[in-house]
Amino acid sequence: MSTAPAIVNATWATIDNAEAQFVKVANAFGQLNFSIEANFAKQIIVGTHTGNDNKDSKALIGCTQNSIFNAISQVAEIGLTLNPKVGHAYLLPRFNFQTGSLECTLEPSFKGLIHLAIEGGSITHCTADVVYKDDFENKRLIFKGANKEIEISDDLDPFKTQKDSDIYGAYCTAFLKEGGVITTVMRRSEIDLARSKAGPNSPAWRLWFPEMAKKSVIRRASKLWPAPKKDLRYHNAIDALQKYDNSDMYHEAANSPVHQTTSLKQVSPAISGENTKPRPLSLSEMTKRLAAQ
Repeated sequence: MSTAPAIVNATWATIDNAEAQFVKVANAFGQLNFSIEANFAKQIIVGTHTGNDNKDSKALIGCTQNSIFNAISQVAEIGLTLNPKVGHAYLLPRFNFQTGSLECTLEPSFKGLIHLAIEGGSITHCTADVVYKDDFENKRLIFKGANKEIEISDDLDPFKTQKDSDIYGAYCTAFLKEGGVITTVMRRSEIDLARSKAGPNSPAWRLWFPEMAKKSVIRRASKLWPAPKKDLRYHNAIDALQKYDNSDMYHEAANSPVHQTTSLKQVSPAISGENTKPRPLSLSEMTKRLAAQ
C-alpha cells in the first residue's frame, strides 16, 4: 500500500490519464513526447507539495485535477516543452473567482512565443528589451520609427545595475522573413496596466518585472507580425495568454512558482537531445524525495 499522500497519487494518475489526448494532438505536429513532458509535469507539480495544507492549497499541488489534465493536454496543443532549462513555458496556479477553485494553467514565456513565431515562419528572429529612464533621457536608445531598428549608442552599458522602478518602457524588434523589421514599443503605464491584469500578488511580475515587461511587448508586437499560414501553435499560445489577460476571472496565486527548477536527473536525455526516453520517477521514489524535503 502506498504511503504517498492522496493528492500526490491523484495528481500522478491525472497526468498519466492525459496521455491519449496529448498524443492525439501532438501527432499533428510531431514535436513533443508525452513521457518526457509528463515527467517534467510530475516533478514540477508534485514538487510543490510541502505537507502544509495552507501552502499546498495555494500551490500547483492544490489545483483541481481537471485543470491539471487540461494544462497537460494544452502543452501538446501549443507545442512548448515544460523543460525548465529551456524556459519556453511554465505551469502556474491561478485562482478562478467564478468557480472558487485553484486551477493549473499553462503560461508560454516570451522565449516560447518567439520560438513558435520563428518556427511558424512569421519572423526570422526577434529582440526585446526594457528601456531605463536614464538611458532614454540621455538618448542612448532612440526610437526611429515602426519600420526601423532601435538606435543604440556605443556608450550604453548593458551590465549597469538599475532598478525596476526606473524602467521607462520596453521595445521589441522583429525581423520579417520577407525582409524588413517591425519595432513595437510600450510605455511604462501600458506595462503597468498589463501587470494589473495578473492580479496584485503575481509573483512573476513581483520577482521578474523586466522579463514580464519583455513578454508583454512581444505579445503586443506579435499582433502586427504576418500570421503563420499553416502552423497554428503560435495562435494557440496567444489564445491561451489572452484568456487570462482579458478576464477578471483569474488571478495568479500568491506563491506560484515563476522559474521552476526541480531536479532534472531523470530527464537528462530530453535536454541533451538524445532519443532515449527518460525513466519516469516511480511513485515510491517521488514519495522518498518528498519526505526528504
